[in-house]
Amino acid sequence: MRNNNMYSENPSIFQKFVLLTNQKQILIDKVVRKIRNNYSKRNIKFLDIGCADGAVTIPIIEELSKSNNITTTGIEYSKTLLNDFKNNTDIKVNFINKDVELLEELPLSDFVLISHVLPYINDLESFLDKVIKALPKNSIALIVVSNPLSNDTKIKNQMLDKKTKEPLSTKIQELLNKKKILFEKEVIESTMDVSGLHNMSEDGKTLIEFFNHKKIDKIPYNDIQNMRKLILSYANQEGHLIKKEDYFWISI
Repeated sequence: MRNNNMYSENPSIFQKFVLLTNQKQILIDKVVRKIRNNYSKRNIKFLDIGCADGAVTIPIIEELSKSNNITTTGIEYSKTLLNDFKNNTDIKVNFINKDVELLEELPLSDFVLISHVLPYINDLESFLDKVIKALPKNSIALIVVSNPLSNDTKIKNQMLDKKTKEPLSTKIQELLNKKKILFEKEVIESTMDVSGLHNMSEDGKTLIEFFNHKKIDKIPYNDIQNMRKLILSYANQEGHLIKKEDYFWISI
């Protein structure tokens, strides 16, 4: 797994950022709907790879538990985030605190959620093979990655001076086609509140840190002002950025 020290050592940055978007609730609603439409009144084995602090996993399981018997496994590299998960719920979860690429195999699962994890994976093909092996017949996996045309992706690329390369979304699609794995791609729009950048509130500082992958006290003042102007240049009149994510629904 690629170096993820920014969010492993400072998980609160990610946690605070998620509160500024509605992408979490959209994801929760879509996963619950998909599972209910495909696994009505049966036992379900649910696996969340990169479960973080459970902000997505917990409400999914709480909602599904009203009508299904759920066995949940969460894999998370950050010990801090996993401890937060444990403190955030009383639901029974099988926790795995390891680098997912070092696991020989994944638990067999009816539904596997992989949201914004692939940027940190070194060997995408091997990882995908491992996921597919964990999916028995009539199971589903959802891979979520940033859409390359999303405003937040453009901003990050400009801030980090990233050279244009093949988007991760394209790589995933090529691998799935190569392996003849059935999937549907769905582009999902959400919003990000960037209004805190106008007066550089705590929310504004969170955005600067999230986009730059650095704590704000490590960023020169002029760079902060340039980033602030750049992000706001993409915002609409309501102070929101329109985000796009690519959902890959894999059916076995």
